[in-house]
Amino acid sequence: MEPQNEEQKLARKLARAQKAVDKQYAWHVENEYDWITLEVVKEYRQKVELLGEYRKKVELLGEDVSDTGIRRKLRIELQRKYGLLEIEAINILNGYNVPAYLAKYERIKNKIPLVKIQEQQKAQNDSNDNSDSNA
Repeated sequence: MEPQNEEQKLARKLARAQKAVDKQYAWHVENEYDWITLEVVKEYRQKVELLGEYRKKVELLGEDVSDTGIRRKLRIELQRKYGLLEIEAINILNGYNVPAYLAKYERIKNKIPLVKIQEQQKAQNDSNDNSDSNA
């Protein structure tokens, strides 16, 4: 058996990645999830902020109120409506890693494998490195 050249390896890697992203897309569509958008994130972040303001006002009155039940409902709603993983929904409610999650689901929506993006970035970086060394 002859050794695989780099192009063949990359082609197989891209084919596997395409198959995986197609599967993720199909799962999302089959379960009738909506696609998460920046507008949706802003809406849920606003709900969390309003919840925090309410909690502060109630605490000032000497009442003990926990927003964990409401935050849990918001998290579950995000998961059920948009097909997010639990940690993704929690992080979105907390405002963490939002650009990464939006990029992930936009990539799946457009059936673009992460490997393809990484290869394009690598080629761009190599191109930039070559132009820097020629300067």
